[in-house]
Amino acid sequence: MTITSNSSKISNFETEEAKELEINNWYLDQPAKTRANTISSQILHEAYISKNCNQISIAFQNCIDQKVWESIAFMPSVPSKRRVVKYSPIEWLRQVIGVEPDTFMRSIAGIIPDTEITSKATTSLINLLAIEEPKTLIELSHNYLLGENYMLGWREIFEKLQNFDKEWERVSLYLEKVTLNIISGRGANNKSNNKVKNLSSDNVSIFIRKLNYLIENPEKCESKGTTTKKVKFALNRLIRGITSTVGEAKKEAGLEKTKKVNCGYSITGKPKNVALRIVRRLGEEPAKKIAKAIIEVTK
Repeated sequence: MTITSNSSKISNFETEEAKELEINNWYLDQPAKTRANTISSQILHEAYISKNCNQISIAFQNCIDQKVWESIAFMPSVPSKRRVVKYSPIEWLRQVIGVEPDTFMRSIAGIIPDTEITSKATTSLINLLAIEEPKTLIELSHNYLLGENYMLGWREIFEKLQNFDKEWERVSLYLEKVTLNIISGRGANNKSNNKVKNLSSDNVSIFIRKLNYLIENPEKCESKGTTTKKVKFALNRLIRGITSTVGEAKKEAGLEKTKKVNCGYSITGKPKNVALRIVRRLGEEPAKKIAKAIIEVTK
């Protein structure tokens, strides 16, 4: 290693260290609640990655109690882009923790979880969805046919967990009560109180609302060249985390914009040159038919 290359590495290290110090100073300037919310979210994210159901439940319940989504520090290396972000609860789960509610619930339930810890966290997740995405909660409660097998819905998962601990019966009954209230219009997001503050603005949440709207308005589906069957198929796969991006979901829903296809030859220019391009592209017989048709329609 040369002296020059060694000096360069030291310089890069010092630059990175200075950036980290600058970010840390900006973070320390934020209100105490924002700092606490950001740390709690990071702890939950790390617990989710580790797949420890009890740690996930503890961290999640702490986040719920703090309402961490109300202020999270966003700290990129570019100073002008640093800011404190306010999310809705479900948007926070998708954007900050990076997980769909269905996948998250399955991580909480885990393998023989501590019932006292995880059942409370599960109930909190049910409440968040009931307020912000009640239709999603209804769908996730039911089993879903995936290929030749059923993907268990939340209702049946809780029923199976009762075989290990009867305390899960309380969660199962609570889910039943909440979903029945939503269906009957007595839920937290009923007609008399259907304006949810701070609707999620992330791409997934927005697209889920759009798909639900299309399902309720078949004529809109038809005007967009698709069907409610395709839209419902795409919605079910998206909210269950089977489809990972909005782009994929658009294709499955039949909502992807069709791209203009270049026919491969131009019809502008001198008539003889255009004629030659058509003959070379299509062959003599099809070109003659086109010429004949043009003469007929221009008589």
